[in-house]
Amino acid sequence: MADEQKEKAKKPRLLVYAVSRSGGDKKDFFDPCGSGFRNEKDGSLTIVLQDYPLYTPELHARAPKDEKPCWTAMPMGRYRVFQLPGKAEEGKPQWREIGKAFGNRDGSLRVILKYIPTTNRLNIRLPKEAE
Repeated sequence: MADEQKEKAKKPRLLVYAVSRSGGDKKDFFDPCGSGFRNEKDGSLTIVLQDYPLYTPELHARAPKDEKPCWTAMPMGRYRVFQLPGKAEEGKPQWREIGKAFGNRDGSLRVILKYIPTTNRLNIRLPKEAE
């Protein structure tokens, strides 16, 4: 049973797409670009980008169709998006806020980036007043 839980914890709980808005009557284009995981310690989300398309600042994260979203305990609304570049010289991680995220009614998450991340790891968490 413990092995089954460990394996489930390793499995990505989100599929992440880069979104190209077509406008007009055309459908938007969703390009797979990464996966996401729920952080059990603090309830935040970590997104790992396998490919970051430079043509759009918008990402869309949602659970696979056969699963419930992993962030159902988090309320709908605004979130902060941080880049996780690794360790600084002092040994503390250097977090940089690079965008906002919005929870949708269908359980998906819309991420709007102000800056292009220089690493492939993002963290999504509640605003400071809500933490």
